[in-house]
Amino acid sequence: MHLCPRPNSPFGINLIRALGRCEKILPSSGIRLLNELLGIPASQDKDINKKTESFEQVIQKLSEITAISTVLNMDWPPGSSFIIEPEGSNGKRLDLLVKTPEKIYLFEVKCPYVLLERSKRSAVEIVVRNKNLDEIKSSFDKSITLPRDNSIRSFLESASEKFIGFNQEKIHAEILILFWYEDMYRAISLLFDTECGIFTENTWVKDESGAVNWFPQINGIMLLNRYDALSFGTGNPPFSHTPDPFVLSTSGALRNVWLPNGLDFMPDERMLEAFGAAEREYFEEHEKYQCVFMVTRMDQSGTQ
Repeated sequence: MHLCPRPNSPFGINLIRALGRCEKILPSSGIRLLNELLGIPASQDKDINKKTESFEQVIQKLSEITAISTVLNMDWPPGSSFIIEPEGSNGKRLDLLVKTPEKIYLFEVKCPYVLLERSKRSAVEIVVRNKNLDEIKSSFDKSITLPRDNSIRSFLESASEKFIGFNQEKIHAEILILFWYEDMYRAISLLFDTECGIFTENTWVKDESGAVNWFPQINGIMLLNRYDALSFGTGNPPFSHTPDPFVLSTSGALRNVWLPNGLDFMPDERMLEAFGAAEREYFEEHEKYQCVFMVTRMDQSGTQ
């Protein structure tokens, strides 16, 4: 519907513009990304979870288009080159490599299956941090839902495996671009909670040998508050509180944030502006989550 010849919806027009921005900097990249988007099969299964999974794949590809368009159109030095899905020495492909005359930047784009996770929380449940899991779960008859730091950990592990396949001596920055939803504080807390945050000295994440894993291959996460804008934008009629969800630096748009993993790399103002991102200190007034009770309510029509 959004890409039919006429009329195009505002969301469809913005999507074509994003692909055009890719095409302008890296010829054939916009066409490639469009074909990949159109190649995602629509689920004919009656199982709502499988239909939802198909939709989440569309959002993942829209996220990649948004991120790649943003990175390609940054003010890179003359002579810079770009490769979409370069293959590392270990055979794994990441989303984008940028090579300037002096430096190499690696980017991997991830987006959680938010709708599927929300459906798992459709009943009254207990959501706990990993450090609290053993001491709390025995106290409740209700099922325990694992916190979202499990999905963040999986994204970090996947990105690390891809980054390690490239010559580390020439790499200047390895960045995980993570699309998130409106509760930015949840992701920040999962990463920086002083008792068990993944990016802290008290992290609960360990590798196969039992050693603490601080994901040294990853300089940080560019956390983007764009999942809902992309998801709602695909509706009929489209609805989004962001004028153009594919432009991250739009004035007045949802605020994004850079989350560093150590102090080895800090994005310059050019990169922060392109992503519409603040530094983590912008969010530090929030209170850390300890235990979250998720309650679903129905209105008279039966809608959640």
